[in-house]
Amino acid sequence: MKSIRSYLLLIGLLILLGIGTPIAVLGQKKLDKKERTYKLPPVPRKQGKAPSKGADVFDLLNQAHQQVQKNPGKALQKVQKALRLSFAEKNPRGQAYAYNSLGAINYGLSRYEESIRNYSKALDLFQRLDEPAGLYHAQRQLPRAYDGAENYDQALEAYFVFLEVARSSNATEDVIATQRHIARIYYNLGKYELALQRYETALQLEKSQENPAGVVTGCNEIGRVYARLNDTAQALANYRQAAEVAQRSGIGLTGEAFENISQIYRQNQNYSQELNTRQQAIESTRSLGDKKAEAYNSLEVARLLLAQNNSDEAIPYLKNSINLTSELGELEDKGEAYGALAEAYEQQGDFEKALTSLKQQKAVEDTLQLAILSEVNARENLSRELDRQEAAIQALEQQQALHESEMQQQRLITALSLGAIAILLVSGFFVLRSHRARRRANQLLALKSLRSQMNPHFIFNSLNSVNSFISKQDERAANRYLSAFSRLMRQVMEHSSHEFVSLMSELEVLRLYLELEHVRFQDKFDYEIELDPGLNPEEIQIPPMLVQPYLENAIWHGLRYKEAPGNLTLRFTREQEFLVATIEDDGIGRKLSQELKTKNQRTHRSEGLRITAERLRLLNELYKTQLEVTLEDVYPERQHTGTRVTLKVPYQIPEP
Repeated sequence: MKSIRSYLLLIGLLILLGIGTPIAVLGQKKLDKKERTYKLPPVPRKQGKAPSKGADVFDLLNQAHQQVQKNPGKALQKVQKALRLSFAEKNPRGQAYAYNSLGAINYGLSRYEESIRNYSKALDLFQRLDEPAGLYHAQRQLPRAYDGAENYDQALEAYFVFLEVARSSNATEDVIATQRHIARIYYNLGKYELALQRYETALQLEKSQENPAGVVTGCNEIGRVYARLNDTAQALANYRQAAEVAQRSGIGLTGEAFENISQIYRQNQNYSQELNTRQQAIESTRSLGDKKAEAYNSLEVARLLLAQNNSDEAIPYLKNSINLTSELGELEDKGEAYGALAEAYEQQGDFEKALTSLKQQKAVEDTLQLAILSEVNARENLSRELDRQEAAIQALEQQQALHESEMQQQRLITALSLGAIAILLVSGFFVLRSHRARRRANQLLALKSLRSQMNPHFIFNSLNSVNSFISKQDERAANRYLSAFSRLMRQVMEHSSHEFVSLMSELEVLRLYLELEHVRFQDKFDYEIELDPGLNPEEIQIPPMLVQPYLENAIWHGLRYKEAPGNLTLRFTREQEFLVATIEDDGIGRKLSQELKTKNQRTHRSEGLRITAERLRLLNELYKTQLEVTLEDVYPERQHTGTRVTLKVPYQIPEP
């Protein structure tokens, strides 16, 4: 008990020190969150002079816009396809709108350098085409892309250009937004007087538009500038005006104004005024239904009370904060509230409740860490996918530039004399050979890309097993599973850099994979691996991760739905000049598995099988070989037909 009490005292001391440290009032450093969302450009549905020729390009762009919020990677593929089509059709108008869409998507994903490149190309094309709608959007978004990249000099230059365009178009909302962007850049550069002038101009326009949300935002922004200038009176006056307008209008923006006022009091170490302000904020945000702001201010009020050793009053605020953050799913604030609650109980001498609160805080923090890890992994996967697609777009541009260059050369050569024609034939031979070399290089690059796609897909599905044990709190099983999983991952990563590996190495990967899946679904199936005694697994070379997707499909779509335990057999034999891998299960079969799927599952195709099919196609094309796969029912006369997959790989694969 003494060690626990010492631990609690240490935590309490740290919290008290945190409360006693003034927090500086911060200004806007970067674009507001709402400014980083996708602002999609207008996309026409017809081409004008040649509607039939350009309709497909614009249909693809509109499809991309419909998908961009839920699946930006898929949207980027649509735009890439539209750009390729516009190049093929020699359609500069389609190219301009495609680049405009690429700029919007990359901007929404905070990929500002790519967005700048896209918008710059769109702007140049729109100017040449005299396309007002597209030109306006590109002029508006290009400075924001510079702004996001913190290239402030070019951002200011482009903002001033667009400001005149918006004024001449009577686009008041864009004028206001642009004034605010210019002001924020001046603020970031330490030019506070210039920032203040721009913010005040924007505020007057908001008032003339009778836009209470804009007035609240403007007052808060001006207050921040005065706070940075150490003019506390003016800062508080503007913050209070923001709070008054927000409360009167009922627009749900009071939380930010009260927070700014509270921070001013904290900066000046006027904690009693801060306490009163935050208590007012709780009442105001509660009446407006702003639960997040109410929860945050409840936590801050409790901390202030704890700093005064007033745990009795602090505890109800902390419990209110915990209830609200639980409802909202705000894990970080919830964990902090539990930590503060532990300190409150420690002040009262109730160490048992304090320890319970600390345990609850630890549980919330563990959940938060898992959520953060999951989000980081998702972002990394999306980033890798977008990088691949961006590389494909740049390769497409280079190919288009090369194509145009070759066309110019051909037109020049056509005008030459008979002697020049002979030179053309020789040049054509080298161009053809270069084209074949490029094609072969592109195929090898595509195969490498597909292999790299196998790893995140395989890892994602395997991590489901780890998550299952963690959710059941079976630490011993989770540790064993993770140990086997780490061995598997090392081998998978080693194989991903090789086009071919030995059958011996691949068998080890497959054994580990089946072992892991069997641990998770041990009541669903048994398995065995058979190897023809006449085979030498150390000498046979096969593409890595070619068999695993079919094993995964057999387990997840055949055996998992079977009520009684099933059997899975992986067999390697030799058939003339082929190595034959046979995956056989007595599961429910393809037809019944399809019937059991939901509507969404029916339309979803296994990513692993799709990648494997594409790898087979590229391998056959590149190596002029005959890798093939067949699927059939094992017991067509039964209700559970089972499934047999036969994969044939040649013993000797020629050089590409």
